[in-house]
Amino acid sequence: MIEDMIDTIRGAFELAAISEFNENMSFIFCPRSQDVDYGSINDFALIFVDIELAKGSKEDGFSILRRLLNERHYPLNRTIILTGNTVVNEKLEENSIDPKILVVKKPVNYDDIAKVLKERIKLSPEGEYYLI
Repeated sequence: MIEDMIDTIRGAFELAAISEFNENMSFIFCPRSQDVDYGSINDFALIFVDIELAKGSKEDGFSILRRLLNERHYPLNRTIILTGNTVVNEKLEENSIDPKILVVKKPVNYDDIAKVLKERIKLSPEGEYYLI
């Protein structure tokens, strides 16, 4: 998760992992663009990207999204925007980012995150998780 306001969203993600995925899910938070390890990015089932990152971040969320999607680091269906930006759809077009990308509006709560996780990740009868 590429997000600088970790304390405001951590609880929603942790509660969703506990209640929907038997505590068998973990999250890694990167508060600045320079904390993202693009070499291991595909090790993650989903990537949540905040559009507006901390002032100490070298890139904003749109730059990260362009790198992830345009340089084929990560697929669109596994990339989710997490933002409080009210004009995000217009900004996606301005930044040449596919408007089909899932956008979750902040502030988020457990229901928002649980819904997204359940839409994108399923638990098999054998207890293994897989992407939809």
